[in-house]
Amino acid sequence: MTSGPLRERRWGQLMLALYRDGRQAEALDAFGRLRQILAQDLGVDPGAELRHLHQVILQQSPRLAWHPQPRPTAGRGYFGRGHEMSRLLRRFNDAAAGQGGVVLLAGEPGIGKSHALQQLADAARAGSAIVLAGRCVEGAWAPPFRPFAEVIAGYGELVSPRQLRADLGLAGPALTRIAPRLCELLPDLTPPSALQPDEEQFRLLDAAAQFFMAVSARTAVLLVLDDLQWADAGTAMMLRHVARSCGHRRLLLAGAYRTTETATPDLLGDALGAMQAETECTVIRLRPLGPRRSGSWWRRGGAPVSSSLAEAIAAHTGGNRSSPRR
Repeated sequence: MTSGPLRERRWGQLMLALYRDGRQAEALDAFGRLRQILAQDLGVDPGAELRHLHQVILQQSPRLAWHPQPRPTAGRGYFGRGHEMSRLLRRFNDAAAGQGGVVLLAGEPGIGKSHALQQLADAARAGSAIVLAGRCVEGAWAPPFRPFAEVIAGYGELVSPRQLRADLGLAGPALTRIAPRLCELLPDLTPPSALQPDEEQFRLLDAAAQFFMAVSARTAVLLVLDDLQWADAGTAMMLRHVARSCGHRRLLLAGAYRTTETATPDLLGDALGAMQAETECTVIRLRPLGPRRSGSWWRRGGAPVSSSLAEAIAAHTGGNRSSPRR
């Protein structure tokens, strides 16, 4: 631990690795060394998270046991979309290696966009990434920036107050404008004084970008935004602003939108065009399944489907298992 001796997260990882290797005494000794370093250099004790880890190591808690989980492979659990899932997973692996960007799924309702995002999220979690998800909703009643507010507030529920404060940094006060839940999680966090509208907008957009950069600086992050066809003006602007900050970071912004409907077409279209020009942005279009793959899907579920019936089903549904054509 000669590099970054004051970084508690690294010490925690070392303690956990030593314990899982059957070296409990060395894990406890690592905690003692960190406590001594912090006392000598800063006059403080290790943080609450590390103290808790120290206690569960002393107790030999079974929760610390390592249970290896197989990483999902392309198309697992998502029949008929192996190629698309391979592209999604490859894009996430690039982001996890520090080559972040944007990937968007486009298609008609029921074609499988949300399910593909769920498969990607499962794979990201299996790879120890943080998955943050938000969704746009239909209707003028929805507050601006809703999916980002959902993501930020949801993250606050996942981590300790100490970690949340560290990740928010100076961006915290501005983000309370769209995520007031932060004030409940961190009672001393108060909204900043009002600025002129243009200045207020820039402060908010920049705060969101700074927050996601801070989180992705310590771990890979998958930011999932579904139903972007209903994005409001604020969400579209924040989407574009955060996308600009993805490059060379462990941050992948994965979104989905319907090609058949948008609340305000120009908003999403302008944002898509800008992102494709300003960052690494990939659009994957989910197309209807053909008769052969549709038939295979039904047979996989145990249904005896002949080739002629498969063709009839494909014609009736248009290759979209959720949307029969009438």
